[in-house]
Amino acid sequence: MDDMKQTQPMSDMKYYTILGGLVIFMFAVLYVIFLVGVFIYDSTPICAEEQRTVNTSIATLSDGALASGSFFVGIGSFSDKMYYIYYEGESEFRLKKVDVDYASIVMDENDQPHLTTYFNVSVCKDRKTNEIRDAYHIWLSKRYVFHVPEGTIVRKYNLDGVV
Repeated sequence: MDDMKQTQPMSDMKYYTILGGLVIFMFAVLYVIFLVGVFIYDSTPICAEEQRTVNTSIATLSDGALASGSFFVGIGSFSDKMYYIYYEGESEFRLKKVDVDYASIVMDENDQPHLTTYFNVSVCKDRKTNEIRDAYHIWLSKRYVFHVPEGTIVRKYNLDGVV
């Protein structure tokens, strides 16, 4: 029996020292996890959806020398899809088209014809500085409203039929 070492129970002081070290280590780990969480939270932007509008001038189009009248918006189809056709601009004009499913025409008291485009934007801001980081257009939510002067929508329109 002398060859066998007898183990002595750990003294209370050693036990409390090890236990205290483990508690301090756990608090340090929790503090590091807390700091990492604060850093990740601070670097995550705040995103919200905002509605925006853009007004664009549209030009008057004439039918020809033999017809009386003019129009702001035409209608046509491409590949079985109906579109409103118009020219945008004030001194330089571009031919554009808009899907009729996403557009409407409104008569206004305003003498200047224009197109109002409504669309949503996802805006992401920095949490600390409140500066815009990113802004993404959500194109699927676009809607168009053509504003034309009162009395310009005519149900009877004679095109030049003379050659």
